[in-house]
Amino acid sequence: MTKMVILLFCLVLSYAWGEVVNGIALVINDAPITLLDINKTATKYGCSSKEAIEILIQKNLEEGELSKYRIGVDPYELDGAIEAFAAKNGLSVGQLKENLRAKMVDYDDYKAEFKARLLRDKLKKKIVSANVNAVDERELRKFYEANSDKFSFPETIHAIQY
Repeated sequence: MTKMVILLFCLVLSYAWGEVVNGIALVINDAPITLLDINKTATKYGCSSKEAIEILIQKNLEEGELSKYRIGVDPYELDGAIEAFAAKNGLSVGQLKENLRAKMVDYDDYKAEFKARLLRDKLKKKIVSANVNAVDERELRKFYEANSDKFSFPETIHAIQY
């Protein structure tokens, strides 16, 4: 009987001072975003929960589009892009690593962010190229004939130099 009272007492106390640590906050593209994810993102970027949710939604949507278009970055491409970036700034990869170390930035974290940036750039290029319509010679000629006044030049130009 005393065990039952102690158990009941513990249950009441845990319920009174308990809090939700993790739970599914929302689902994007069949992938859950948890309260813990939101809190970690808010802490990492130093932003509010609302901004963290926006960041996570954007990330999740990008990941869905990347998998839809089968866009990826292989390790050689990533290393080459980092080398090109370092060279553009007048550094070798070793010097870049030293600069990052001096700023207390982990190279692997930097590399992961660089990869994410490359993936976003590839995705943007893919989306833009899919939405650009090719124009053929007939359409150009038709537009020119309909707007020939916009392409005319005066016969003479008078210029005065002071």
